[in-house]
Amino acid sequence: MDHIWTILKDFNSTQLAAMAPEHEIAKTGWYSRFARHPFYGAAGLNSGVMLMNLTRIRGTLFKVRNLRGLAK
Repeated sequence: MDHIWTILKDFNSTQLAAMAPEHEIAKTGWYSRFARHPFYGAAGLNSGVMLMNLTRIRGTLFKVRNLRGLAK
């Protein structure tokens, strides 16, 4: 847990969240082998652990901006 808190402390002033690639080798990852939908990058992203600075997110218009984009 301490290592995760250290990563959050290293966020710059604009970073709200962090994720990791699904797999180090794109050819053997789940997305590149089975996904029939678009995904990010060559290997997709693993959202099993997603670091989020909730204090910073609450202090922004993050939700409003993203909901506005979904309404279009």
